[in-house]
Amino acid sequence: MSLYYSFERGKEIKLGSDDVDDMVRGFSFLGTDQKVILAPFLKAFGIATKIHEERIELRDNGHPQYQNSEKILNDDSKGVKEEVLLHILEDTQKDLSRWKETKEKCLERVPRLLLFNNSQLLGFMRRTLDSLVSASKRGDKVVNWNPIMPYLKLIFSKEDWLKIVESLNLSVQKLKLLERVDQLEERILDICSELIFDLQEHLGVDIEQFGDKGTALVYNASRLTERQQEILLLSDVYSYEIPLPYQLFECYSTSMVPQLEDFRIFLKRASKFTDLKFTIFGVNFLPSQYKEELVKMLLDETLPRELALIFTQDISVEMFTFVKRADFTLQSENDFKKAIAAANLLDNCKIKTLQHVSGRPGDGKTTYIASEAKKIINNNPQSKFVIVSVNENFKPSMFHEKIRFDDTITTAVVHFNISAFGSFFSFHQMIRRLFFSGFLIDDEIGDIEMLSPTISWTIYVEIPCIIPQISDKPVIEYLPLI
Repeated sequence: MSLYYSFERGKEIKLGSDDVDDMVRGFSFLGTDQKVILAPFLKAFGIATKIHEERIELRDNGHPQYQNSEKILNDDSKGVKEEVLLHILEDTQKDLSRWKETKEKCLERVPRLLLFNNSQLLGFMRRTLDSLVSASKRGDKVVNWNPIMPYLKLIFSKEDWLKIVESLNLSVQKLKLLERVDQLEERILDICSELIFDLQEHLGVDIEQFGDKGTALVYNASRLTERQQEILLLSDVYSYEIPLPYQLFECYSTSMVPQLEDFRIFLKRASKFTDLKFTIFGVNFLPSQYKEELVKMLLDETLPRELALIFTQDISVEMFTFVKRADFTLQSENDFKKAIAAANLLDNCKIKTLQHVSGRPGDGKTTYIASEAKKIINNNPQSKFVIVSVNENFKPSMFHEKIRFDDTITTAVVHFNISAFGSFFSFHQMIRRLFFSGFLIDDEIGDIEMLSPTISWTIYVEIPCIIPQISDKPVIEYLPLI
């Protein structure tokens, strides 16, 4: 929340939220007469703060109209009117109440939507809306469903895509969506839930339930290296049955914890899809409120086949003494590599070559990759070479933007140039999701994509130098060897 202060001569300054908080706290040191003068402002500021909190909750709960949006609370040069702010607050509270009610109703009727986190559900709603509006504007009865196919692939992984398209088109006709374009935006969550519900009915797909009582297990991996912790996750927890992204909730530091609402969705998901295995990786990094809600879920809710709680540090383990400890024997690296190789992960993603090139500055890493790429490009005119910089601002969507090729491209060479200051967590997570499940996911903006299956991919990962910040990362250690 920001405050704009105007001077008599027209000059204006902006005070950020920290500045405003400091200013308000400073008012406590003023004299009584000054406090009387400032009383109307302080009352208005209190109401404005409540509006801001309600808008934040609407954003975190995934309301599409409250994402990256700004609200000017007063455009009256004469000042702030209390009654106006109270009216805005009332409207915002009604929006929040209606949205929570609608969302709860949709998730109850169509639990499969729980397989999305908030940003992914937003992305799915946004793309569905765009596809329907575009078809209506063209006067076309055929909707282009390609933009939402990666989302449907995530939650209907083994289904026939021709049947999915057939079902979607039947739903559009039944619901008369192209005839009611003016109502689409305000009803988009209901519409998306109806499409998924009809899909389940059309495909005969139901949520598989675990017949026996589920269990939770604590894995104390605090004495393992990061590389060994990843091996533990795949070998002992999942027995090399490669998990889908929605089966994992990952925390790699106290500053890299997903939103609380996404954690709540994850816990609901684990209680609903009980035939699956779920994992919270880095329980020790969860804030206290997250841990409290996890304990409540373990005590009160239905558990899935297995809910693995992996502690990467020996912190907060004592909170979960009531949970059974897992006995595990760490796989050797050779056995791990053999098992991963047998899964044919690269072939499944149409990745022909995956190679990492490491060394110190001046060793010719970039020159070597450029030379190898040139050979491929020269032998195939229908090919592309792209360089993706993995720096501190790296996001998976940046990679996807680089590989939006036209249909004529059959071969692609990708050079990931990792900076010593790169966002290793984002890169690590992206690569693991890509190689293990075939998805390119950007959790921040909710985009879900897939590598084009009609393209043969060659990927080079350039490591600038062998320093602890890079070489300790499991993605560098073993993924380039699969």
